Amino acid sequence: MRRTDPGPGGEKWALLVGVDKCRDIGELTVCASDVLALKAMLVQIGYPSDHITVLVDDQSDFNINTWPTLSNVERAVTRLARVADSRDTILFFFSGHGVNDDGSNLLVPTDGDLKKGIALDWVCGQFASSRAAEKIVLLDACHSSASKGVSGIIPDLKAGADLSMLFSCEKD
Repeated sequence: MRRTDPGPGGEKWALLVGVDKCRDIGELTVCASDVLALKAMLVQIGYPSDHITVLVDDQSDFNINTWPTLSNVERAVTRLARVADSRDTILFFFSGHGVNDDGSNLLVPTDGDLKKGIALDWVCGQFASSRAAEKIVLLDACHSSASKGVSGIIPDLKAGADLSMLFSCEKD
């Protein structure tokens, strides 16, 4: 990612993650396509294409660096939080499974399971340390894991004044 002249409103940066293939919890069918549709929409409203990182597991040409693994997602979240300056906007979108493991909300990457994932608290902590003026987290983390006896993500709306969060659905 390279910085451009941001103009008066700052630059816009995004990380979009779509996980359709998660063997341990169940496969989904629209997460990658949702990510690609959101990318197109963000470009239409002014996000530079080279400021949008896409990690999806529905790829025709396999690229290990753009696969939504635990390490790739964590590395991309860290990079997104650090790239922004005080006038910028950062946006994180996750589409896939979300679980609650003993009070910890986890976003499940393609190599994750019911106990291994990206902690939502960690994502929020990375964003809290970012200098970005606007910080947005959008989660379409389905709760179909509830059918396996596992609770879905339980929103904690104490995210902080400088972080906007939107959840797609309620627990269970």
